[in-house]
Amino acid sequence: MPFNGTATQRVRVNVTVTSGSFGGCNWPLQIRKASDDSIVFSTTSCTGSAVLGPVTLPTTQGYLVFIDPLGIATGTADVTLTEVP
Repeated sequence: MPFNGTATQRVRVNVTVTSGSFGGCNWPLQIRKASDDSIVFSTTSCTGSAVLGPVTLPTTQGYLVFIDPLGIATGTADVTLTEVP
């Protein structure tokens, strides 16, 4: 999920798996730079939900919310990106 962020902006990402399986424990939830796909913030989850943040974005640029079900796991999820004061 792409989004534009500004330096010092604080954001939180909430993910709730709504169907399927994300492969059990340690599926990653990350914020990456859109320019080079490098990881800026990361966490893992062993449940049907995950929260990343609040985190402070380091620079003004495009970012990506990245979620990776493990192995051949599939499913759908609700993803919410919120600005935090």
